[in-house]
Amino acid sequence: MKNKYFITAMAALSLGASFTGCSHDIDSMSPGEQATDTYNRIFVDVFGQPAAEQTWGFGVQATPSRLTRTIVPDHDFTADIPDKPTTTEMSADNFLEEVPEGVEPYPADGYAIGTSYIDEDIVSSIDGVNIWGGGGTEENGWQRSGGTLYVSGNCDFSEKSFIVSDNMLIYLLKDATLTINNGFQGGTKVYIAPGARLQIRANVATGNVSYYNNGGSIDVTGNMVVNGGNELFCEGGSISVGGFMQLQAADLYAHNSDVTVFNYIDVNHALVDGSDRQAVYYQEGGTFRCDANLVANSGKFYIDVNSSFTSIEVNTNGVVVNKTGTMTSVGIIKVYNNTDGSRGSTLINDGDLYGAYLGTEGSAFFQNNGVTTIYGNTIVNSNGNTWVNNGTFNTRDFIYTAGSSQVINNCRMNVEENFNMNLGDNDGSSSFRMDAESGVVTKYFNGGGNFTDDDATYTGGPFYIYMGGKSVFKVTETATMNATKANYGIYGPTEGTDYAVFQARRIIKTETGEGNVTYSGKLYVSADEHFAQGYSGQYPFIHFKNGCDMSNIYASGDEAFSIGKPNITIAETTCNPGFTGDDTGTDTWGDWIRVIAEDLSVTQRTDFDFNDVVFDVRINSTNTKAQVRLKAAGGTLPLTVGWNGETGTSYNDYEVHNLYGVATNVMVNTQAKNGVDGRADVVKTLTGTFNNPNDVTVMVQKRGEWVELTAHQGEPASKLAVSADYVWCTEREEILTRYPSFKTYVQENSLTEWWDAE
Repeated sequence: MKNKYFITAMAALSLGASFTGCSHDIDSMSPGEQATDTYNRIFVDVFGQPAAEQTWGFGVQATPSRLTRTIVPDHDFTADIPDKPTTTEMSADNFLEEVPEGVEPYPADGYAIGTSYIDEDIVSSIDGVNIWGGGGTEENGWQRSGGTLYVSGNCDFSEKSFIVSDNMLIYLLKDATLTINNGFQGGTKVYIAPGARLQIRANVATGNVSYYNNGGSIDVTGNMVVNGGNELFCEGGSISVGGFMQLQAADLYAHNSDVTVFNYIDVNHALVDGSDRQAVYYQEGGTFRCDANLVANSGKFYIDVNSSFTSIEVNTNGVVVNKTGTMTSVGIIKVYNNTDGSRGSTLINDGDLYGAYLGTEGSAFFQNNGVTTIYGNTIVNSNGNTWVNNGTFNTRDFIYTAGSSQVINNCRMNVEENFNMNLGDNDGSSSFRMDAESGVVTKYFNGGGNFTDDDATYTGGPFYIYMGGKSVFKVTETATMNATKANYGIYGPTEGTDYAVFQARRIIKTETGEGNVTYSGKLYVSADEHFAQGYSGQYPFIHFKNGCDMSNIYASGDEAFSIGKPNITIAETTCNPGFTGDDTGTDTWGDWIRVIAEDLSVTQRTDFDFNDVVFDVRINSTNTKAQVRLKAAGGTLPLTVGWNGETGTSYNDYEVHNLYGVATNVMVNTQAKNGVDGRADVVKTLTGTFNNPNDVTVMVQKRGEWVELTAHQGEPASKLAVSADYVWCTEREEILTRYPSFKTYVQENSLTEWWDAE
């Protein structure tokens, strides 16, 4: 049974990209970039495009967000994501290139009955269009509403009248232009073929009109309103609105389209046939621009392209979902609810969300699955809030002054200044909850008060923090404890063997308050300085519960505290800042994994032997050490193992030829004519954070520049992980000669042990 290595913690994902058919500006690249570019192109030429899931033996590389979360909120966020609007009106049959046979031109007398068409010649010969009725009776063809109009060529009514009845069908043929000074009557449907352009030189007169744009453009000088159950669909075209855009009980779906709104967007609800219906804005692909606010009042706004607003307000059953794009608010982002709790508003970020302020109030629901960055305050101030971070949440200040048990951090929070908590006196329910292996990093922590936000000053009060196993709450400066009552404080796990860590430079208490903090369960408190135990009336300054005691505190300040740091190390991950304690015990080590590498010197198809360096790696149980044993060095360039280019260290201490005691141009253990063989392994122990052999850095010097050898998922790799009994190629022995199945492994991610497949 061969050894296999699977990642057991988070690793950054580098998405695979095709390297075939690309153009390369070689002259603008550094020597290292040129070498990497050449290597990648030759790699693909020899072995084929790597499979998207190919991780080169190092295991499954995860996305930046946590994939498994143990704390699930009561609110179902998936239920808030709107369904994509659909319509049968976007059928290709509705987008025409020419006027259908048998259709008569618009009559010279200025009144159309039934179906007609207009073109440039017709427009030049008439004073305007009037399809409103006239002449005759219902028996001989008079009609007051309905009808069909085809538009061909450039039909400019900017100096003429254009009056049509309600319930019309208007077709802009391919490359046609219709310019009018007002909109259409209710019930009208407008079809815009590829290359066609609808220009409305004023506000849209009514919103009870549906627009279907297939590769054309809609340009409105003023405001545009779509409501009453009508639709605005755009496929591969553009929409430009000079004023505001308002959707009320209407559907807008744009796919690979360019949308520009120069004022605000209002996505709202309205009564349709006696029932309350929401509006849905749903955009996939293309571009988006809005120069003012986004307001979702009981409407649903779903977008996956880059967007920017002056502010974002979500209220009363409104929903905003930023799927994969970057959504920015220059000012506030406010998620609130002014009515009963059953109609709470929802903001979901799966992409990148930026804002100056984020406030959740009332029965509002917020979920971050991507990266949210708030340059000012993040405020949670309602017992009805559900606030969940599953990705990375960055903010200047985090202010939590309510009592919800649904404020949850499942991954990483970075608070630049103050993490402030002052919750209601609701034993066990008012809490901030942290998933296992999650992390918080803040400069200051104020537990219970002595802080001021925009609305009030807090001088003390209850707070709870519930921490999962291997979670870390790190305060880089001062943590102030002022819970005022017993039982309130910080709770570690009560089950399992994993501890949580609350770490700070200083932990102090305020002068007031009877009970300042409770420490509970499997929790280690680590600080340079911690206030000493004492009593305020009948209450101790520090309360202990569920097996936690003074020995769980590692700090100066009381002789009963433990000295140094706890014997626990938590690996740094995307979600966790990590914690390095005192590891004075005997290391236990994982299995040896062999790494084989190319030094980017390939210039032709037959240069791949993956023996420029061969070494084995094993990692200790706390992920703080990696042992390396060099097996071979078939390259003739300076090459290091375990050196990251950091200042203060010499690359010579990690350079493989130097470690073998030979000159750089001498190959070792590869049966080369100008090399040496039979050299014993060289073993070196590295310190740092090592979750995977891929974390052991390999660098090569190319024309004076140090370049890292990489193994990114789905991309050409310059290093591979194999089992420790893998037999490496001799010098100039092509890897496909010895192991023909390697090519299949690259392209299909199959044959995990490709060296044993023959």
